[in-house]
Amino acid sequence: HALPKKVGPSDFERVKLIGQGDVGKVYLVRLKNTTHLFAMKVLSKQEMIARNKLKRCLTEREILATVDYPFIVTLYYCFQSPDHLFLVMDYCAGGEFFRMLKSQPERRIPEEWVRFYAAEVLLALEYLHNCGFIYRDLKPENILLHDTGHIMLTDFDLSKQAAVTAPVVKQSFFSNLLGSRASGGAGHIVIDTNSFVGTEEYIAPEVIKGSGQSSAVDWWTFGILIYEMAYGFTPFKGDTQHATFSNICGSDRIAIPEKPDLSSGFKKMIRGLLARDPGKRLGSKHGAAELKKCEFLQEVKWATIRNQRPPYIPVVVDPLEQRPGGLRDAPDAALDTCLAWAPEVNRTSSSVANTPLGAAKAPSSAKPAAPPAAKKEEAPGATEAPKAASTPAASADAKEEKKGEGKEEGKGVEEPKVAAEEGKEEAAARPAAGG
Repeated sequence: HALPKKVGPSDFERVKLIGQGDVGKVYLVRLKNTTHLFAMKVLSKQEMIARNKLKRCLTEREILATVDYPFIVTLYYCFQSPDHLFLVMDYCAGGEFFRMLKSQPERRIPEEWVRFYAAEVLLALEYLHNCGFIYRDLKPENILLHDTGHIMLTDFDLSKQAAVTAPVVKQSFFSNLLGSRASGGAGHIVIDTNSFVGTEEYIAPEVIKGSGQSSAVDWWTFGILIYEMAYGFTPFKGDTQHATFSNICGSDRIAIPEKPDLSSGFKKMIRGLLARDPGKRLGSKHGAAELKKCEFLQEVKWATIRNQRPPYIPVVVDPLEQRPGGLRDAPDAALDTCLAWAPEVNRTSSSVANTPLGAAKAPSSAKPAAPPAAKKEEAPGATEAPKAASTPAASADAKEEKKGEGKEEGKGVEEPKVAAEEGKEEAAARPAAGG
């Protein structure tokens, strides 16, 4: 069923809290009078500004408004109040891939499973690179499972727009955050340990050294990801952050455990992806095409993978079922107040990507009497609804039918010009949920 032409925050009903981060929360919401379920990310402008994360959140909004691919979450609506930014996206009932992975025996999955999930993640990265984006934050926590069992990438706040075919991004994302550049061998890394963002076990050596970044960063994290899938742990983790970074930037050969005994093709691909020199790294010259030729991925049927049955099908409980003591009844007056008045908007509106948050009314704790003034071209009135928009619970096939429509018909979104924020942030631990 097509989504309604005009939708505002008051058209959504909160079901339950499903995630929480340092600048906001993620709720499962239902579009009133329908069975459509969405994940609504509610971000506090005050917290974003206080934690110097405003540009990161704008980056995520711009990228999600641009991309349209079965293995990447879809942004359906975006609106704001004076105090909050709302992103309404796919609800992935299967939860985080990280949780599934850690629930398996020895926290790892069979090689056949690794091949399937690696192929889907590879296709998502290939699409992002072709769109001109470097993901930069690939890890199990940022992979969601659709109720069909297929994967969807989420959390794009560390991503960056760049000419991914160029050798490097001229300005390294972390170079402004380093007290001094890393230099020398593994024993001579000089860093400010509080200045890194992301998950330290996944950070590429060139990021630590501040020597610039290219799409090869994503191939490094892809290698760490499939290593963790196969072995149940990451290859460079040390007792401290400094030890981890020393291991990442060291010269030692990548340790490949004897058990489980995996194929030589898998091991060869791992060594190619975890080449410390980004110029010699698998994928650095011809992108995903290089990886698709690897022996480990030779059996993948790329054209039909989204129609294949995934190796793991999540057990999904109807979230609308009333359960005594459940989160459904938990009060959230702040969210309900925000949803009560904010203006109607549609995801095809230019306000999805171009409404300036920095020009918004200063955050306040009091309920606003009226929406903030907006420029005429950014007026909050809805535009035409997406053509034949699929529900969040639809299969990946339905999303694939939309592939390319954003480029041909346009989503009312200008080519995003993403800039990485400056300033120091604490290194992020592996979170339980995004936000």
